[in-house]
Amino acid sequence: MSMAKQVQLILSVASLLLLVGCGPVAEVVEIDHSVLVLEKLKALSAEGNRSAQYNLGLSFFHGYGVDQRFLEAVKWFRISAEKGCAEAQCELGKCYLRGKGVGTDKSQALFWLRKSADQGLPEAQMYLGWYYDESSSSPEGQKEAYSFYLKAALQGNADAQYAVGRCHERGRLGVSIDLNIAVKWYSAAAAQGQVDAQFEMGELLFIGTGIAQNRELAVSWYRKASDYGDIRAQGRLGLCYANGIGVDRDPIEALAYFYISGDSKNRPDFVAKFRDQLSPAEIRDGEIRAAELRASIEKVKLTQKLQDIQKVRNQLKLAAGI
Repeated sequence: MSMAKQVQLILSVASLLLLVGCGPVAEVVEIDHSVLVLEKLKALSAEGNRSAQYNLGLSFFHGYGVDQRFLEAVKWFRISAEKGCAEAQCELGKCYLRGKGVGTDKSQALFWLRKSADQGLPEAQMYLGWYYDESSSSPEGQKEAYSFYLKAALQGNADAQYAVGRCHERGRLGVSIDLNIAVKWYSAAAAQGQVDAQFEMGELLFIGTGIAQNRELAVSWYRKASDYGDIRAQGRLGLCYANGIGVDRDPIEALAYFYISGDSKNRPDFVAKFRDQLSPAEIRDGEIRAAELRASIEKVKLTQKLQDIQKVRNQLKLAAGI
């Protein structure tokens, strides 16, 4: 994406954020200096700086300060990876997995991801865990999947922490069911904002499995997951508000969550029956509340997207010495 398009996107998002009450976009993301950063990275890359080469690859991959070009990104990832940069090795492996800038090649993907993982990069370990989890049914492959998940989890990777928790909750990948361990890892992942883990914490707390039952706290975790658009959590919140479980009974809030969760499409008879118990005014208020919830969720998603963009920009600026 060109710089002009980036600015247009930021301004468009800013307008939307203001409409939904987020406040000035400057509080979320600043206009970057992509062109200057790109020139600095090119100069450092020409001098053989492997960190700059990796970050130049990121610039082309994401289109920061330059049009998005996967082939060029892969070129710089490879140059840096061959010099031993763990981050570049991971990105190159992911490109081979996804077929971005190169043809899909699982052997090359594993080659580079393993090189990165051997240097201790948790993201590469997480991807290897996922690969073996999805592709191998043998005991050896499952053991390897869990091993890589655990290595990444121990370094704080939230997705890996969720995966380890799921293994212990369900007895997956050759490990025994241990709900205490599952709660430990789900809790660690959920605290970092991992949405699936937040939902699972809600489930375990609601039922009282592996942890003392606390439906008020369960609702709190459901709400966190819902705020990021998790339709399972939204459906649970609808039921909680409809029945007054963990929260005060609120049919309007219940209807709103049923609407945004998709239950009105997936379970139309159930929602229709619930609507029949409400007055026309309550139904109207539920529709209005559903629109407010959708706007709030979009605000959260857009804010997170802008923060992710700014995080990469800050990394590029640091690599360029700006």
